[in-house]
Amino acid sequence: MKYLTMFTVLLLIGCKSTDDKPFYNTALIDAGYMAKLDYWQPQVPKFSASSTAKYKETRKKLVSQGAVVLIYEYEIDSNGNTQNINLLKTIPDGIATNKDIIQSQLIYTKWKPTQKNHTNQPLKVKERLVLMPNLSIAIPPDDETILEFVKTLKKKT
Repeated sequence: MKYLTMFTVLLLIGCKSTDDKPFYNTALIDAGYMAKLDYWQPQVPKFSASSTAKYKETRKKLVSQGAVVLIYEYEIDSNGNTQNINLLKTIPDGIATNKDIIQSQLIYTKWKPTQKNHTNQPLKVKERLVLMPNLSIAIPPDDETILEFVKTLKKKT
């Protein structure tokens, strides 16, 4: 009985909560696409056939009239969960909604801290991407304007 009690206590201590509720152990700091990778690395999900079909369908709908620019922000909390996705702007204007961003799976939902992020620093991330008609994604560097980036893309195609 003594060993069973000790085993149960050790098991309970070793269990980590997988709660998806937002948790912030410090104040958020702002980061762009590249800067976030200094703190967090995405955990690549395994997609089922039905979820793959759904995100491809949503992406195809978004690019039905050509390339689309999406500018959005979200938070990575201290548990490595994506929170508070907010679509800020689209080009063409109004082509997408927050729901489209989520359904198209353009943002990772789970993150693991990098070795240097031992405090699990939460971030507020602002990203921009160009979704191309062939469903590929082009991501401009943090220090380049979206207009400069789109001009460069047009020259390459």
